[in-house]
Amino acid sequence: MSLLLQVYWRIMYTATFTMSTKEVRYMQACTRLATGTTSVKDEAERSGVTLRHMRRLFKRWKEGSEGALAHRSRGRPGPRKIAPEVMERAVSFIKEELEGYSPAYAKEVLAEEHDIHISPPTLRKAMAEAGIAVTRYRVRSSPRHTFRERKPYFGMMIQFDGSFHQWFGTTKTCLLVMIDDATGLIKARFAYEEELGELLALYQDWIREYGIPSALYCDQRNAYVPTPEGNKHFQQVCERLGVEIINAGSPQAKGRVERVNKTLQGRLCAALKRAGVTTLTEANRFLPAFLTSFNERFALKAWGIHNAHVPFHTQCDLDHLFGKRSFRVCTNDYTIRYQTRSFQILKGGAGLRPGMRVEIYAYLDGRIQLFYKGRTLTMKEVAMAA
Repeated sequence: MSLLLQVYWRIMYTATFTMSTKEVRYMQACTRLATGTTSVKDEAERSGVTLRHMRRLFKRWKEGSEGALAHRSRGRPGPRKIAPEVMERAVSFIKEELEGYSPAYAKEVLAEEHDIHISPPTLRKAMAEAGIAVTRYRVRSSPRHTFRERKPYFGMMIQFDGSFHQWFGTTKTCLLVMIDDATGLIKARFAYEEELGELLALYQDWIREYGIPSALYCDQRNAYVPTPEGNKHFQQVCERLGVEIINAGSPQAKGRVERVNKTLQGRLCAALKRAGVTTLTEANRFLPAFLTSFNERFALKAWGIHNAHVPFHTQCDLDHLFGKRSFRVCTNDYTIRYQTRSFQILKGGAGLRPGMRVEIYAYLDGRIQLFYKGRTLTMKEVAMAA
């Protein structure tokens, strides 16, 4: 049978199949070669292949059909394809243990606990096919704020914020978060409200672990800013420590801590639910191990080699620095009244007379201490007179 007849037979009687644009070009080149109207060299240049490969394609085409021009890997499973039984085991584990986990977080847990490595897009598709609720991608709006580079040094600026959310149980609680602007390293604490005592307790924990930062980036509200009523405790603490307070004009201004709050609302909520946490005490007990893993996963290395924290010395009385300082006048019977409480001065007040001012420190743990000209006054709490 002549080559022209072979071409006619293949066009008229062979079964149809899908071909790529490149494979169609190869078939057309082989057809022209079969008619003898062109050379192998010309068709190789026209198809963008080497002379050797063009000869190989033409030989394969003569021995078979157009399907012989298709890539040899067509129809074969890819070498990196996840085995069906592995995917089934992963989806089953997610259904039973990882309720509420995002595909990215579920991928990390599968790799750590079961040595199953599946990419988040593949896992997202499998979860959707299995009927597991998957968070949708958030479409980002066009940027409206000027981009700001990270600070160069660790501790140069710490962003401070509170996030109200249903982290566990059935009621909303507040997660207080501190995040370093240069590295993204975070420290957090659960509280019922974004109140001053809890903020300062978290601030103390940060200083004990890393040192005193250079600046704090906070909201223009709540306990961070002095109120008209005279509540300047947070400002006083920062002044004693030599820390600058920077007030953010909008949530976008402190976007780093806002974004990490969003990330924690996905990851931390799922982890707390899986651990069976239902109370505030249990949640605060669970946090350190979670944050250690979180920081190892997401914290970056600051591009500056210096640490902007001032080292915290253990001999420094941090409780005293964080105490709320106020003054009261000593009465004729040497008692001091403070917030519906009354204290009787016993000794230590050499030179103290009625009408003189006494310095009061209220510590975060509830203790009250009286001072006069730098000396500690011995006192006891007494019942207030009716």
